[in-house]
Amino acid sequence: MGRAAFPLIRYSHIFSSAVREVLEVALLREAGVDGLTPRQLHLLEFIGLAAHHIDEVAKFLGVTPPAATKAVDTLERHGLVVRKAHDTDRRVTMLGCSDAGRQLVERYRKLEEEKLDRVLQGFSDEDTDRLTDLLERYALALINSAPNSNAICLRCSGHYDSGCPLQFNEPGCAFTAETNDGH
Repeated sequence: MGRAAFPLIRYSHIFSSAVREVLEVALLREAGVDGLTPRQLHLLEFIGLAAHHIDEVAKFLGVTPPAATKAVDTLERHGLVVRKAHDTDRRVTMLGCSDAGRQLVERYRKLEEEKLDRVLQGFSDEDTDRLTDLLERYALALINSAPNSNAICLRCSGHYDSGCPLQFNEPGCAFTAETNDGH
C-alpha cells in the first residue's frame, strides 16, 4: 500500500478525533453533566446493564478494585450511581444506575441519534450501509492484526449488537458476558 497508507491513517485519526469530540465530549456537555468523560459514560452504561460489584467494574475498566472504587465514587457524587447491599451477602456492595443515571444515558443516546441524523442527511441509505460495512471490515482487520487482539477492550460504548463479530474475538467481553446479547 505504501504511500496510500498515509491518507488512510490520517483520516482514521481525524475520524477517531471527530467521534470523540463531536459525538462524545460535546454531546455529554449538551446532555447536562459537566466534567463527565466518555469513559465514565461507558462505565455508567455498564453498571446500568445489571447490578455489579466493584470487582466486575474493575475487570471492565482493566484497573485495580481501588481504582474502580474511585471511578464509581465520581459517578456517585454526580448522583448517577447508587450502592446497595447484595441480596444474599451483606459483605458485598452492589452498584446500580440511579434514575438520574438512566435519564442521562437516554438523553445522551437521543442527542447522539439526532446529531447523526443531521450529519448523515447528505448520505444515501446505500452510502451509510457501505460506510458501516467498510468501517466494520477495517476495524476487524486492524484488531486481528494485533498480536494479542483478545486483550484489547474496544469499549463499544454501549452500542450493543447481538450479531457483533467482535464477540468472537473477545470471549471475555464484559458487555457480552453480562447481557448475553453481544456488543
